[in-house]
Amino acid sequence: LALYMQVAERDPRNSELLIRIASCLAGLRRLEEALEQARAASAVDSTRTEARWIEGLTLVQLGRDAEAVASLRRAASSGAARTLDLLAGALERLGRDEELVEVLARLSLHYPDPARQRRAAVLERLGRDDEAIEQYREILRGDPRRDAVAERAARLLLARGRHDELIELQRQRAEALPEERGLRRSLIGSLIQDGRLDEAEAEIERQRQADPLDPYVELQLGMVDYRRGDLRAGMEHIDAAWRLAPDVPSVVRWRMRLQLAAGGIDSALVSAQRLRALRPADVEGARVEALAWIEKGHPQEALEALGAWAELDGRAAEPWMAAAGIHRHRRDWGAALEAVARAHERAPADTAILLEYAVALDAADRRAAADSIAAALLAARPDDPLLLNFYGYMLVEREHDLDRAEDLIRRALARSPEEPAFLDSMGWLWYKRGRLEEAARWLQRAIELGGRHPEIYAHLARVQIDMGRQTEAERTIRLGLGIEPHDLELRGLLEEIAGP
Repeated sequence: LALYMQVAERDPRNSELLIRIASCLAGLRRLEEALEQARAASAVDSTRTEARWIEGLTLVQLGRDAEAVASLRRAASSGAARTLDLLAGALERLGRDEELVEVLARLSLHYPDPARQRRAAVLERLGRDDEAIEQYREILRGDPRRDAVAERAARLLLARGRHDELIELQRQRAEALPEERGLRRSLIGSLIQDGRLDEAEAEIERQRQADPLDPYVELQLGMVDYRRGDLRAGMEHIDAAWRLAPDVPSVVRWRMRLQLAAGGIDSALVSAQRLRALRPADVEGARVEALAWIEKGHPQEALEALGAWAELDGRAAEPWMAAAGIHRHRRDWGAALEAVARAHERAPADTAILLEYAVALDAADRRAAADSIAAALLAARPDDPLLLNFYGYMLVEREHDLDRAEDLIRRALARSPEEPAFLDSMGWLWYKRGRLEEAARWLQRAIELGGRHPEIYAHLARVQIDMGRQTEAERTIRLGLGIEPHDLELRGLLEEIAGP
């Protein structure tokens, strides 16, 4: 640098010399001085792309990307890879994706694979999925082993419903890489998913010929039978796969699914627990375990499994809603409120969760907050029968402003006169007013029209008990327990009839 500076004193307008000085200064991280010398070189000779390159480089290093883009665009006329790469980085940081796509197209002439992959990702961001898919296909034509690229292409094709193209892409990779059995399994899975079951069977037979003891052959034959509606045959194949590979998570998972579909709660629970032992982070295993414990009427075990499910799936509101239901059955309103609040955090726009949140707030004596939620929803949709009934029933439960409650429930019934939930609300309203015959009439009608919620049976049984009709009440309770054997309210009414 010192020698160049000495020479520059005698020849201050030598652009080559100014560029060398700028390069030395940039290497010494004296960026502002380097920028000044590079600009001086450009002023002397505007055709010197090296000066523009150093100017762009120092501006990038100074964090001045917008200025760098202007310099690098002029330098990029030479098509040099380093200039295009630096320009692409600056445009990406600035979020100028439309310009970035064009620069990456030029850069792909130098670095075809990485530049195309970057370009495809940008095209995805821009919503230009067709072009992104084509970029991924070009990469895979050059190297079909690129699993991550294939996965991105598959995701886009699935999102656009282009199943035939996805299957063709998978078929091409499976044929190009016959030693990669996982590729043919993926192809078979897509054929099954798309309902092309005969083609799937033909591909499975090819797998069987290659390896008669491959457990995935039995697994996928079971999936084909299941999709054809033959649950028994499907289960036989899945069991055969399990005997060949009892510790393969995908086999255990499908065994669990078919056991659940067949109503085998106990066996599905065992499979879910085995799946979680094999893969502790498996969300579906935790979900099925939780649902099985709920079905079996083991609330504490269910709550533990629901907690695991909620932790593994940080976005799902369902496990918290299920937990709220358990707490509500236990009359633990504080825990129910906390669970619904967590569900609401995960799905703040879900109306059903908002309504459940209002119920939990009301049960916890936070009535003003409950009213605020219900009133806001009803103001937004004043003719929604579900909201009308919900708010009306909440007022009935409080035994407060029953005239207003009746008006709301009648408005709901005017829109859906045979909805069992609305008929139940009206029956409970009359019970709260002490009109037992009228209450029984409405509640019986709710059941006759298909009401299957245990609460409706509990309401009718309560009315029948208060009317002195113990035999009828017991019959009603037992019908309700046939729907929900572990309902605490129904069981409590049965104990009340039985006496001490």
